[in-house]
Order: sequence, then structure tokens, then C-alpha cells
Amino acid sequence: MNIHSGEPLEKPKRLTNWSGFCIDSPSVTADGKKLAFRRSAVQSSVYVADLQAGEARINTPRRFTLNEGRDYPAAWTAKSKAVIFVSNRNGQWELFRQSLGEDTAQPIAAVSTGEAERTEAGEFNPTVPRMSPDGAWILYSVWPSGGSTVKLMRVPIAGGSPQLVLTTSNAMHSFRCARLPATLCVMAERAQDRRELTFTAFDPVKGRGSELARFDTKLTPDSTYSWDLSPDGTRIAVLRRSEMTIHILSLSRQKSREIVGKGWRDLQAVDWAADGTGLFVSSVTEKGSVLLHMDLKGNGQLLWSSNGTIEPSITTFVGGPLTPWAIPSPDGHHLAICEWNLSANIWMMENF
Repeated sequence: MNIHSGEPLEKPKRLTNWSGFCIDSPSVTADGKKLAFRRSAVQSSVYVADLQAGEARINTPRRFTLNEGRDYPAAWTAKSKAVIFVSNRNGQWELFRQSLGEDTAQPIAAVSTGEAERTEAGEFNPTVPRMSPDGAWILYSVWPSGGSTVKLMRVPIAGGSPQLVLTTSNAMHSFRCARLPATLCVMAERAQDRRELTFTAFDPVKGRGSELARFDTKLTPDSTYSWDLSPDGTRIAVLRRSEMTIHILSLSRQKSREIVGKGWRDLQAVDWAADGTGLFVSSVTEKGSVLLHMDLKGNGQLLWSSNGTIEPSITTFVGGPLTPWAIPSPDGHHLAICEWNLSANIWMMENF
């Protein structure tokens, strides 16, 4: 490159033909004969644990998905007998259903082609799917490459042709649904000036509904948020990642409140327990990260600890450090956990 104009002095020449990992942080010697770089690969797996003592304890989690790649738990079937998850195991994002006690997953539908891409909202493509309140539909979003319109789609739980629910802008953050007898589904959209999240109701068949609530957000680039809708559809829990306060927004004219984690900082993810009396949250620690059950007074019960790196990923919907997060089964007896694994080492090339 011409260091004054930035123009190339010669045509690019391809040096490698690798796949299956990422390369960054290159450093070349002064004589141009050796190149050092970091080679890394991020994988995620679904683990399943049995809940005990009112969802505040679990037995040792067991690995549920055995493939390489990225698997994200999305939901449980209505009778808590199988986990719905999204995976890129076949080179594209697909929905799968796998029953407890089985090692083989059944494909439901492809939800995108190509690899995950980061969006302005900090989501991966597609956003983690969710189950409709009646358990009949799996909902997912499609982010067109380079486009500004996002499609929210539905596909039958048994598989079949996807159908359009609604379209929205790429400011859509994510969406959640309550559980029968509640029928509410909610999506969060980030304002263009990034100063607030707007929560809007929608119906899996009829489409967009009315605005429900707004939540002020910080403008700084590192401000990312996690949220979840309570099973009965009456409350929204919102967390600004890396803080210790969870905001509970009421949708039933009750007073909103705040929960401050006692003894736990750097909270990263929040999901309601099946009975709505507590939350599953993850937290950063000096050695890695932990998964907690937190009651509505801020008391945290350690469920699972994970040692190792928690560096941010640029392609996952989590948007922050690679910490575990969990989805409880409707009957409150099981927990599907997303667990991360990052392999990163320094490699060197020479004679290229």
C-alpha cells in the first residue's frame, strides 16, 4: 500500500484456503518473511439439567447436542418433552427438535442461508427463535443481507412452509412470548437514536399489535441489553449487561421495580423461571462466568460455574461476553443451557 494515498501498489494475492475458524491480530516481521496471527473458533452447545428445590438448584448438566458448530436453545415443546434449538451444523441456520433421552435431532425447517452476520442491534442472524404461547408455532426473524427490513416468520412446530407474521426495521432487538393461558407475544425495537427500547405486542397469526412500554437506554456503544417476558405476560425484565440491576416493567398497571443482585456483579443475561417467581441470570467472575437463580429480592443461588475466557463475540445474539444462559421447561422440571467454548491460539506462517 502507498502509505500516503492508501492506494494499493500491487494486486492482492491469496495466501491461504482455510475454513472453520477466524483469524485476527496479524503481525508481520520487518523483513516480511514471518506472519503471526491469532486463530480462534467459537462453539456453543446445548446442555440440559434437572431443576430441583423450586427451580433454585440443578443436578450436573449433561451435554445434549453432540455436534460441532453452534447450537442455541430456543424453546421447549408444550409438554416439556423436547428442546427446540437452532444450529448451523449443516452450513446454514436450521431449526431442530430433540427429545429428552435421545441423541439425534429432527430437522424442522431452515431459517436462513449462509453464516451468521452481526446486525446493528447486536443480534445474530437469525435472532434466537421462540415458541408461540399455544406451542403451535416457532417464531423466528430473517435479516436480509444489506437490507433494512426484517421479516418475522412463523413455521409449524411439526415443520412445513414458513409464513410471514410481520415486517419491521433492522432496529428490532428481539422478541419473546408468554405461555398459556396467557397469549401475549412482545418484540423490542431500538429507537433510531438508540435512546430507548419500545416494547410492542404482536400476534403470531394476526401480526403487530399495540405499544406496551418504553425503556430508556444509554447511548454509549457498549450499552447492550437483555430482556425477557414473564410466563404470565404481565412483566418484562430488562438488564443492561455488565450492571447489577434488573428492571421489572409491569404491563398490568402494577408499579415497576428494580432488583439489585446481592453479591453478584456484571450480570449478562436474564430469563424468567417457569413459575415467574425468580430469574435465571449469568454473571462474570474472576475465573469465567456463572449461571444463577435469582429471586425477586436479588438473592442469587449458584447453579453452574464455567471457567475460561468470556471475551465478547461479534456474531452472537448475546451481544456481550460469552456467558451461559438458560431456558426452563414449561413444567419447571428441566433447564436448557447454552454453554460456550472458545479456542484461541497464536499461530505463525513463514515462506509465503
